[in-house]
Amino acid sequence: MRRQKKIQSLLVEVLSEVIRKDVKDPRISDLLTIMSVEVSSDLQSAKVAISVMGSDKVKAETLHALNEQSPRISAISLRKVTIRYFPKLTFHMDTALEHELRIHDVLTKIENERKSRLSHDDAS
Repeated sequence: MRRQKKIQSLLVEVLSEVIRKDVKDPRISDLLTIMSVEVSSDLQSAKVAISVMGSDKVKAETLHALNEQSPRISAISLRKVTIRYFPKLTFHMDTALEHELRIHDVLTKIENERKSRLSHDDAS
């Protein structure tokens, strides 16, 4: 478990660097963040959660390109870390941040409406 956590943490850093510096694919957005990496207990596969700022089209293109490029990303990453086997990467969209932002927006609107009502009531 401890080794798994160390590898997950290391992969977040390495994958971020490799995608930013070594993978030249115009379909991959510059506004990409590796949110987390979840490595299987046998260390053979890894689910990479990403967040992409932009339209749904940009997100879909980025996700498709990353999954298409995953063997190349793995090969480059393997040269930068010392682990016996590099896990098979699968990229997926992490929507937690977007969900949080939507909740924040709704709460802000509710608070503004409440303040508006209070100031309207005070003026009456």
